[in-house]
Amino acid sequence: ENRQTTVWKTGKTLTTAQYWLVTIPMGALLMCSVGMMTQTQTIIGAYEGLEFGAVMGMVMIFALIGSFVLGLIDGKFGTKTAILVSVIVMLISGILGGLGNTGTAMVSIILLAIFMGAGSNFTVSAAAQYWRREDFSSVFAVVNPIANVIQSLGPIMVAMTIGIGMGKGMGVTLPFWVTAVIAAISLVLI
Repeated sequence: ENRQTTVWKTGKTLTTAQYWLVTIPMGALLMCSVGMMTQTQTIIGAYEGLEFGAVMGMVMIFALIGSFVLGLIDGKFGTKTAILVSVIVMLISGILGGLGNTGTAMVSIILLAIFMGAGSNFTVSAAAQYWRREDFSSVFAVVNPIANVIQSLGPIMVAMTIGIGMGKGMGVTLPFWVTAVIAAISLVLI
């Protein structure tokens, strides 16, 4: 009965500022993590001493750890706090990757994996935590697709910024700097 009388129809959800203030950072986390992961071989190949298989093994391990730890933070302190921590990790990842040396690039990729592991869980958590249980299905039906539309821009954004960066002599650092800027904007929004 509550689902039938809910005010959280698609139109109302899309016109609520709080919806956008939480959905854009969730989409940005996904955009940068998925975008960077689609170009990992190109990024890793630009650094002397990094071996693709070993790095991807570390990505897997740290994504699992990140998903678990950020899930604990989400459950104990709330989704907003977990997203905030993830966005801060994203900002640090972007800055370190932008420095352009092998060591900081490796740490940056590990940090990227940490928030990548939890990023896709936040759309469920946010819809469940910030809207009533009976509103979940109607809100989630809008939160998840919009976050995924933002995410879908990631691979092209990273590929284009790698191309631009290489053309300007920056190597593969430009997508990391773009990630840092997107993180800073997300930090303000969240």
